[in-house]
Amino acid sequence: TRQKDSAEFREQNLRKQRDHLVAQKNGLRGVLTKVKERVANGVCPCCNRTFRDLRSHMKSKHSMVKAIA
Repeated sequence: TRQKDSAEFREQNLRKQRDHLVAQKNGLRGVLTKVKERVANGVCPCCNRTFRDLRSHMKSKHSMVKAIA
């Protein structure tokens, strides 16, 4: 029937949306992990230069960027 087809269509669309969101979340998780590792190694996420005291550099040169952790 028409209602059954419509319900199946909606269900299929919801599954596609869910799969897309899960893939997007996993991709963002990978990007975040990469940035965290670079910051842990002293690489500035804004200007991609390496610093011994990244915290001090961020305060003086990128004061508009707020710390996440």
